[in-house]
Amino acid sequence: MDDQTDPSKPSVPVSFPVRDLESLASGSYLESFHYPFIKASVPLSTAAAGGLPPRRRLLVCHDMAGGYGDDKWVQGGSNPDAYAIWHWHLMDVFVYFSHNLVTLPPPCWMNAAHTHGVKVLGTFITEWDEGRAVCRKLLSSKDSARMYAERLVEISTSLGFDGWLINMEVELDLMQIPILMEFLSHLTQTMHAAVPGSLIIWYDSVTKYGKLRWQNMLNVKNKPFFDLCDGIFINYTWAEDYPKLSIAFAGDRKFDVYMGIDIFGRNTYGGGKWDTNVALDLLKKVDISTAIFAPGWVYETNQEPDFQTAQNRWWELVEKSWGTMRNYPRSLPFYSDFDQGHGYHFSIEGLRVADAPWNNISRQTIQPALDPPVDSAKPPIQVQRNFSGESYGGGSNLTFTGTLSDGLIFKTRLFLVELPLGDLPLHISYSVRSEGSCILGLLLSLTSNHGGEGFSILVAEGGRSSLPVNLQTQLDQVLSPSPLPRASGWTLREALIERPHHTMTEIHAVCCMKPEGSGGGAASRSFYAELGHLTIRDSRRDLPQASSWPVVCENVSWAAAGADGRRAVSAEISWRLGEGVDFPAMWYNIFARRLADGEDDGDDDGDNDDGEGFLGVTRLERFFVSDLKVPAGAVAVRFIIQVCGPDGACQKLKESPNFDLPVEEG
Repeated sequence: MDDQTDPSKPSVPVSFPVRDLESLASGSYLESFHYPFIKASVPLSTAAAGGLPPRRRLLVCHDMAGGYGDDKWVQGGSNPDAYAIWHWHLMDVFVYFSHNLVTLPPPCWMNAAHTHGVKVLGTFITEWDEGRAVCRKLLSSKDSARMYAERLVEISTSLGFDGWLINMEVELDLMQIPILMEFLSHLTQTMHAAVPGSLIIWYDSVTKYGKLRWQNMLNVKNKPFFDLCDGIFINYTWAEDYPKLSIAFAGDRKFDVYMGIDIFGRNTYGGGKWDTNVALDLLKKVDISTAIFAPGWVYETNQEPDFQTAQNRWWELVEKSWGTMRNYPRSLPFYSDFDQGHGYHFSIEGLRVADAPWNNISRQTIQPALDPPVDSAKPPIQVQRNFSGESYGGGSNLTFTGTLSDGLIFKTRLFLVELPLGDLPLHISYSVRSEGSCILGLLLSLTSNHGGEGFSILVAEGGRSSLPVNLQTQLDQVLSPSPLPRASGWTLREALIERPHHTMTEIHAVCCMKPEGSGGGAASRSFYAELGHLTIRDSRRDLPQASSWPVVCENVSWAAAGADGRRAVSAEISWRLGEGVDFPAMWYNIFARRLADGEDDGDDDGDNDDGEGFLGVTRLERFFVSDLKVPAGAVAVRFIIQVCGPDGACQKLKESPNFDLPVEEG
């Protein structure tokens, strides 16, 4: 936040750090206007909220360009090329890092990580002369240390993230060490009591003797701190034998030791950058955890040919070396429209509602875990994120392009899941745009809950008869989904899956050509198809009626009319479900409609003559409207809150809760 901004006054909500102990002690952050906007709105799943699994883990420490860039805008920004992460299936813990005293993760990172079952930590850091002054106050007494530990717990539990990375990167007096131990012990115990499964990670910096000496391993000089918390982030200038030496000290907690790798390559083992796998290969071999520091290197250094391609290539390198280790989505409904949280336009259920560039990582849905390339050979079909074509939801789709010979298929992994199939049938729906004779289907891999062989189900246009003969014999079941045309050329395809007492483990996309008549041969044909979204649910929950959502409009501010007669209004809109109604909304799309004198509901499609139909999306039950232009002659502004369920289904605008704000005279 700009130091000149008064956080107590209504303004566009932003995330910002706590810069001094006085602010931390007073709890002023929790009293700011921005506080209700900067909370995580996506909790960790029950499975992910517990302790970390007993295996080597991957921690990712953000450290991107100092933090609080495009991601600080809680309701999203206008940079369509903003930094994002989408390879969540490879990691266990995400740390948001900056060089401020108390770094608080912006809600977009909390929401995106939690959607994928990844824990999120903030950072408490003291460094340089200013850090020594902080420590003199922080560690002035055990009471002081406990009080500041409790403030850190209070702020993390209030905002909804999962713990702290503690980096005391300063020289300390020997007499301060027992108080530091008290601080760390009280922080860990209090955090665990408040949030079971939360984490306190210590950074390898100051030693038990008070010296700022990075050990680059777990040893007698830093193990006392390790013993008081949930893990240690080892500094990244370790040598080849240091991981084994660390394991010897860790005992049965070797997976709580995270060997650091600086992706910028600053004296890091293996050199980082495009050789990050050198360090990962060694750590995998000795079976110890790792902490990847500053993966934003790909973005900050403009790696060629572009960020999307370079980011995918770098994380594919990580996956090939380290493997896919973490848990996967386990609960229904399952929904993804492949949106990364940025783009050049915005769509809702196939209908484009905005053409302005945007970014908002909170809008990320579950990201595909695409197969990494197995060799340098180019596959017949390229699978790419498409930001320029039509999207079904958000700002992108998955596009499949290339050539396929008749009778051949192309298969690629989309998702790794653990979705149970009970006694009731599962509903599966997905949206496709394809050309000519191109078929894009979904292959579902199931395993029996009682052992036995797996079971495969292909859901594809035309069913078994439309498939190449060799593919027909490879499948246990083929379903022909019913088609339903939607906006922008999308076709929604739906089917029912019945396989009681099985668990879905993988979802693949399958591409093939419709068989031609006899004599078609094995000629290659051009393939093009787009996948817009995927929903799997066991039942549909009706969206609550508009009357179930009381809507309030507060902090209204009108600007004086300009030369063209238009005025601008800023306001905070909030809503909530009425008593006795329970509905787990995924997000809310916000629209505005200007009402002229005597105008009724009309078509209420969210469009208007002044170009301000769609305002944005939020996962919170509140939204701040900033400087909305209202033309002369309008008597009111109707704010419309379109509620979307966890299966991606959205209310019709005419059936959505709304609030009419009269235009202020003057």
